[in-house]
Amino acid sequence: MKAMVLREFGVPMEMEDYPTPEIGPGELLVRVGAAGLCATDIKVAQGKIEGLHLPVVPGHELAGEVLECGERAGANGWAPGDHVAIHMCMPCGQCRPCRTDWENNCERAERVGYDRPGGFGEVVAVPHERCARVSSDMPMEHAAILAGSIATPLHAIQRRAELQPDETIAIFGIGGLGIHALQVAADTGAKVIAIDIDDARLETARELGASATINGMTDVAAALRDVTDGVGVDVVASFVGGKAIKAVLPQALGGLRRCGRVVVAGYLKGVPIVVDSNDLVLQTWEIRGARSSTMADLHAAVELVEKGVVTPVVSETRPMIDLNEALSDLDAAPPLGRMAMVW
Repeated sequence: MKAMVLREFGVPMEMEDYPTPEIGPGELLVRVGAAGLCATDIKVAQGKIEGLHLPVVPGHELAGEVLECGERAGANGWAPGDHVAIHMCMPCGQCRPCRTDWENNCERAERVGYDRPGGFGEVVAVPHERCARVSSDMPMEHAAILAGSIATPLHAIQRRAELQPDETIAIFGIGGLGIHALQVAADTGAKVIAIDIDDARLETARELGASATINGMTDVAAALRDVTDGVGVDVVASFVGGKAIKAVLPQALGGLRRCGRVVVAGYLKGVPIVVDSNDLVLQTWEIRGARSSTMADLHAAVELVEKGVVTPVVSETRPMIDLNEALSDLDAAPPLGRMAMVW
């Protein structure tokens, strides 16, 4: 198969011939149709992901068409021609996180695009249990971002934030994750406030369900208090990554009500989150991390998209051969929604 292969960190990937993976009895061989592109792919290319061994074919947000079914996979109803969204995480099923329904935190998980070839290759082999069937009418670039860009914020909003219909949530960062998080949040019936420094993104946020928007270059904490009649929001969900995290959290906490919850999904190694211990205790705040998603989240994301509740936002598609240029452009100016690479 053809694949964009990472052989040296910080060096552009090249398209080359790479061994086509073989499938086991419980696996599917899938021809990749599209792969989403996110900031984590930049970290992978730059060597900022711990435990990554080279060479590797990256690409952890992906979808495609089933080419071949292992014997056990076929017995479970899969057939060539099925369209699937693929979850990157292949958990062990035995460790404590797996046994307690937190398989996204599996201690021994294999990951597509990290430990085995991912979506930047033409073909992948994956366990059938880590695939979700999608309609053949769904564009591949939309299906590709289901497990990452939609299921991940769904996990953050529904499971980690535990957002309720009568609550107000402030979503920081209306990018590839945040633009889908606000749609998931709006579907709960909660009041959604979108915060970003880009007015065009805020306009799109209003179109997709935000009740109010705030430009992040203003006094966000004061604006959150103002829009909630001085009380503050029940939940803050931060999808801002990189060094901007340092600036976002103080703003978020300043607009958070007593007994409020903060969910952090954007991250960068070496960037601390600082909170005054006096405020943390006396305001009884909760700060929770939100990592990736589970298969249950992926199935829920498929249902929301196929019902038209959530609209996948893909800013542009590019041919896989242009991957290095796309990563550079993403690093320089992240777009609204996701970029997708197609074969």
